[in-house]
Amino acid sequence: MKISRNWLNEFVDLGKTSSQEIAKLLTLHTAEVEGLYETGSDFENIVVGKILTMEKHPNADKLTICKVTDGKKEYQVVCGAQNIYIGMQAPFAKIGAKVKWHGEGDPVTLEKAKIRGVESEGMLCAGSEIGLHEEEKSNQQKSGIVDLNDMVDLNAMEIKPGTHLKTIFGEKDTIFEMDNKSLTHRPDLWGHYGIARELAAIFGKKLRPLKLELSSEYKFKTETKFENESEFAHESNEKHNFENEKKHFSKISMRVSIQNIHQCPRYCGIALTNVTIEKSPIWLKTRLESIGYKSINAIVDATNYVMAEVGQPLHAFDLGMIEKDAHGTRAIIIRNAQKKEKFQTLDGNTHSLTKEMLLISDSKKALALAGIMGGQNSEIKDGTTEIFLESANFEPYSTRKTAQSLNLRTESAQRFEKSLDPALAEIALKRLIKLIQTLCPSAQIASSFIDEGTWKPKKHSITVSAEKVNSKLGKKLSIAAMKKILVSLEFTVTSKEKLLEISVPSHRVTKDVLIEDDVIEEIARMYGYEHIEPALPLLPVKVPRDNIERRLKIKARKILSLGLGFTETYNYSFYGEEDYKKCFLKSEDHIVLRNYLSEEQKYMRASLLPNLLKNIRENLRFFNNFKLYEIGRTYKEKGSYMPEEKKVILGAIIVPKKEPGEIFEKALGALETFLAQYTQCEKEIKPAPDYAHPLKFLEFNQGKEKIASCYELHPQIIKNLDLDVKIALFEIDLTNLVKKSQQHEIRYHPLPKFPETSFDVSLIIPEKTTVKNMEDAMKKVPGKLITKITLFDIFKGTQIGEGKKALAFSITLRAEDHTLTDEEIRDMQQKIFFELKKAGAEIRGL
Repeated sequence: MKISRNWLNEFVDLGKTSSQEIAKLLTLHTAEVEGLYETGSDFENIVVGKILTMEKHPNADKLTICKVTDGKKEYQVVCGAQNIYIGMQAPFAKIGAKVKWHGEGDPVTLEKAKIRGVESEGMLCAGSEIGLHEEEKSNQQKSGIVDLNDMVDLNAMEIKPGTHLKTIFGEKDTIFEMDNKSLTHRPDLWGHYGIARELAAIFGKKLRPLKLELSSEYKFKTETKFENESEFAHESNEKHNFENEKKHFSKISMRVSIQNIHQCPRYCGIALTNVTIEKSPIWLKTRLESIGYKSINAIVDATNYVMAEVGQPLHAFDLGMIEKDAHGTRAIIIRNAQKKEKFQTLDGNTHSLTKEMLLISDSKKALALAGIMGGQNSEIKDGTTEIFLESANFEPYSTRKTAQSLNLRTESAQRFEKSLDPALAEIALKRLIKLIQTLCPSAQIASSFIDEGTWKPKKHSITVSAEKVNSKLGKKLSIAAMKKILVSLEFTVTSKEKLLEISVPSHRVTKDVLIEDDVIEEIARMYGYEHIEPALPLLPVKVPRDNIERRLKIKARKILSLGLGFTETYNYSFYGEEDYKKCFLKSEDHIVLRNYLSEEQKYMRASLLPNLLKNIRENLRFFNNFKLYEIGRTYKEKGSYMPEEKKVILGAIIVPKKEPGEIFEKALGALETFLAQYTQCEKEIKPAPDYAHPLKFLEFNQGKEKIASCYELHPQIIKNLDLDVKIALFEIDLTNLVKKSQQHEIRYHPLPKFPETSFDVSLIIPEKTTVKNMEDAMKKVPGKLITKITLFDIFKGTQIGEGKKALAFSITLRAEDHTLTDEEIRDMQQKIFFELKKAGAEIRGL
């Protein structure tokens, strides 16, 4: 949001305080000011110049020599513009003025110069060269010198040659930029008056009231009583009875019907006739454009001006486009849209609506999206002579939902979704009528003042303990100091002993100041956080409880990323139906999101596999050999109130399809290295899940608990994803690993005192017999001499027979209390061979 210093100065005297200091104080006490910049120009040495004569430049076809007067002296000026004429009055920059050449770059100081041999004593200026906006020029003058006669009525303003340009366009301004996010909780700050109120409190100055007094011929009957009427005080305290004047001024019959009082608690409106649609005066255009608003016409600009001033959005309808009912009354109906009802907004887009969206309509058609944008069928046009002004209050949550659904993030919607004070509706409408009377004196009020809805001024009181305030601030403030701060913010305060009874003003009660801590925050920020010394509270020091899961995650990242060379990836916790079906995951395991953002994010993930495969596919554009892993939660539907949640590590190794070697062994090695750092597991061959290669799947268990698995990806999934690589993965159940790691006792073993010996054995077994069967057979040998069994070769071929395979093991033996003798070694060999033969193996070489 952009805030003008000149505008603020109308409500609070900022004096000579620097803009930098104002920005600093607002940041410290109210909301962050992200930046500030100067607009306009000081127009130093730039005056109104009148062209007296023109003649062709002797040395250039496109240049003209002009005689220009400032009312006192004549100057010779060389000009290259094609739109100049004798009698034209234009901005004339004298020697010493600062201008931008062709509107670009930094300003340069103008000096006397010779142009193609002819002396030029100044410069006739285009708008961009002196800080005037392009929009301020007529269509004919956009590429040439500014024609002041075309922009303003010089005669009416009594402007003559030599008049300083700042007399017409005003002084330069400073614009403060405030991030909307810092104002989200403060609906009262979405206008200049709200910011001015804060500055008045910060500087201890008086806040000037808004000018709400209407012309003497018409005044409202004001039935609404505000708890703090001085906030928006009238210039006159006269009260006119509206009923006595109703017959005279109610030329147009209007009625309002609110069908959804929850979404529209208050609706104010009034009709005006004898309106002429003209361009806004320069002061209004300049002020609006300085804060980022585009000038449309005087009526629309007036609604934007008041919104920027007090924070209340308003809208003007072409009254002639509002249909009459059978009784000749023009009806405004606030209703919900019908399902798939079509509506074209002012931006030219047609939207398909839902029944939750609120519309402003007449008896036959929709006129506006409530609180968001008007429709093309009722916009103000050049020929409009009658208008209906709307100032309403709309429920914030439905307004935000509609704006987001239709992608219409308008200035109006941004304000309504912050919970605006309903009292503003009447105040803003009065301010708007006052402004329109100034801009268009012929306009006449032609209907009764409409104020419909169930809204009533909200009263809210909070009791605050002075001791608690000081306890939380760490300062000793007197009750008088607290009262002074709160009263400066327009709270009503009474004190009783050490308690403060606080009445919250209506502009702070919608969702801002509701509890005791909110009041403490108000006192703290206005007192100044910079005046509160930072100090740690006196708390007992305890050793924090060990978070085993977090510690193991950190350790896991070190092993995988630093030790094994894997790269970690992060993904969302959801995916689409196509994603899990391509991976052969079961639909019944998945939880469907109710408010999913897209079809690609419809299901909570039951596995990390689909998203990791997406990562693999993306990285294959740049690499063909890499390793990835992810640590995340999975959510499996179990038919109970809560799903089964698990923390999982999924790692993947990717190599080109033609690379030799078993990729399964690489993944297995990485997994065994990882698990060795945590606990001991038993390998088991079990039926592979649908997503794994049916012959290349291995589980790691501890007791009955599954800790991990290692597998090659099913070939059909690789084909589904159109990948030309080999992929092996390992999946670790981090939840069970944490549990088992807590149970795993680490014991110290001294280095062995006696040497070990080893021998190899090669055997042939049926192809369906597992390696584990052979390992288990060897472990049956009595005694504790076998310390390690290592498989180092597997062979299949016609040499050993159909349906068979050859395995080669290295077996290590060692005794704890002596060196093994040759006889003991031979005895162990025979016992191992016996158990292997008993298990169905044929020992090669015997």
